[in-house]
Amino acid sequence: MITVDRILKIPKLRSIEVVAGKSGLSREVGHVTVMEVPDIVRWLKGHDFLITSLYAVKDDIGAQCSLLKDMAYASCACMAVKTGQYVKELSPELMAVADEHSIPLLHIPYDLSYIDIIVTTMHYIVGEQNPRLLLERYIKDIIFEAYTEPELMIERGSLLGLGVGKNQYLAMTLQFSETDTPSEQHLQLLWRTGTAVAQFASTQPGLSQCIAVNTGNFSSVILEAADSTAIMDSLPAVEKEASALLRYSFPKRPVYIGYGNAESGLAGIRNTYYNALYASRAGQIFFPERTVHHFRDIEFHYVMAEIIAESKTSLFDKILDGIDSREILDTLIVYFECNKNIDETAARLYAHKNTIKYRLQRVHELTGLDVKDFNDSIKLYMAVIAYKIRRHAKKSGTPPL
Repeated sequence: MITVDRILKIPKLRSIEVVAGKSGLSREVGHVTVMEVPDIVRWLKGHDFLITSLYAVKDDIGAQCSLLKDMAYASCACMAVKTGQYVKELSPELMAVADEHSIPLLHIPYDLSYIDIIVTTMHYIVGEQNPRLLLERYIKDIIFEAYTEPELMIERGSLLGLGVGKNQYLAMTLQFSETDTPSEQHLQLLWRTGTAVAQFASTQPGLSQCIAVNTGNFSSVILEAADSTAIMDSLPAVEKEASALLRYSFPKRPVYIGYGNAESGLAGIRNTYYNALYASRAGQIFFPERTVHHFRDIEFHYVMAEIIAESKTSLFDKILDGIDSREILDTLIVYFECNKNIDETAARLYAHKNTIKYRLQRVHELTGLDVKDFNDSIKLYMAVIAYKIRRHAKKSGTPPL
């Protein structure tokens, strides 16, 4: 359970002052209660973070002291008082009771509202009961830039045990095919798989907290380590576990894995998250026969996809117009996917290598471009990239990347 001391270290609540009872800052907080009625004690449950203006006992210091004593006996966490409207200042007698019974007496600044305290505190209490949800919410706030002060965001991460200012992070995304429409049941199963991968990763030597972030039709796992070497050393084991879980959960449905680069800081977490997603999406377009894609290997294709997607008509679109045979076009595509290796292309297409050579010669005849010529090969390769982008966009019904 979260303590008063940890609550007061939350960036949004740091302006709350501990007036007395500092020896009780380790008291545990279970919920937040607001008191503005005289008989509040009978409603206390224990571990209460009590917020009050002392309105019900504003003119009776003795009653204020009795209330604080009763709270201590009821195992409450603390009393947080907003002075000004009803009680101008906290009395020495009340402070003495707080010190005597080791129950923190807090002063709420004028510009901090009750609702801010309640929402923020409950956010952390719920997260303490389910740390995974709290960590996921924190990472989502980074990804979607739901913060204004980076320093406070980094400090918030340190309260959760993350070293955002110094550690390295790498995102691993598990995603269904973009042409697939998974059921809600399958989506929930994918999210549970991502959570299981994050839990497994957290047990690997060198990795610290690993967090599952579930949204849309994919699940991302954020790996954390002191340095990028530790992440890369652990990646084979994590990928092996993820692949085994995906095969078990989706024996007849392809699920793709995309990796970002290892980066640090708030911007680094955001970059690796999106780059892992881009790697998965671009990989499905350019290397559909693979299920695992690294952004470092596919970054060029992603950049080219952006350029081609921004233009209504591509310089390379017309190059392949003269190829009227699907068989020849597919051969050219696979030829480039096999890094221009004739033997691998033949094996992929279950054809003799002489047949592949013949088809590539037909490409030369139909387009005027020879795959053996460096400049012609570049043009043909870019034309294949443009073709794949347009084909994927048409098939999936989504804009190119």
